[in-house]
Amino acid sequence: MTQSIGNVSTPLSTPAPQAQRERAGEDGAQQAQDKVSLGGEEKSLGSKILGFPKAVAKGVVGAAFAAASAVIHTPAGTAEGIAEGLSMDYDNVDTGWFTALTVGEFVAAGAATGLVMGGPVTAAIGAGVGLIAGSLVRAIEGKAGFAERFTEKVEKAVDESIKDNKSDSKIRLITQNVTEGAITGTMVGFSESLKEGYQAGAGIVDGVCDVATGLGQGVKDALWNNRK
Repeated sequence: MTQSIGNVSTPLSTPAPQAQRERAGEDGAQQAQDKVSLGGEEKSLGSKILGFPKAVAKGVVGAAFAAASAVIHTPAGTAEGIAEGLSMDYDNVDTGWFTALTVGEFVAAGAATGLVMGGPVTAAIGAGVGLIAGSLVRAIEGKAGFAERFTEKVEKAVDESIKDNKSDSKIRLITQNVTEGAITGTMVGFSESLKEGYQAGAGIVDGVCDVATGLGQGVKDALWNNRK
C-alpha cells in the first residue's frame, strides 16, 4: 500500500509476517496466563460442578467431626487447665489427663448405652467396647499429634493467664489459679477441639475422594488396556 505525497508515492510501513506471528504468539501467551489463577490453572466449569459435592461433603463431615471433637475433648481442656493451675509446671507437657478423659468418656458412654439396652451384663460389654473404641481413637490422635498440640496450647494459655497472680494466702492463690485454669482450659480446649475436629473430617473426605479417583482411574486404564 502506498500514499501519495505531491507527485511522489511512498510505501506505508506494514508489519512483516514474522512480526505479526510473534505478536500473535505474545497475545496468546498473555491470554493463557490470564486464565491461570493464584493456585494454578483455572478450573473448567465441569470441574467446578463436580467439585461442589465434595466441598459440601467436607463442610458437613467437618462440622460433624468438629461437634463430636468438642464434646469429647473440651472436658480434657478443663482438666488440663485445672492441673496446670495447680502445678504451674511451665516446661512439661503432660497428656495424661487428655488420655484418661478421652478413653474414660468412651467407656462411660458404652457402659451407659449397654445399661439402657439391657442391664449390668450389657453395661459391662458396652464398657469393654467403649474401652477399645476410646483406645483406638486415642492411638489415632497420638499418631496425628493432636494430643500433644492440644495439651501444649491449653497449658501455655493457662500459664499465661496465671503467671502474674500473687497473694499472701496460699489457699487464695491456688483457688485463683485453679479457677482461671479451668476457665481458660475450657475455652482453649473447646476452640482447639472444633478446629482439629473439622480438619480431621475434611481430611477424611479428601482421602476418600482421592481413593475413589485413584480406583476410577485404575479401572478406566484396565478397561482401556483390555480393549487394545
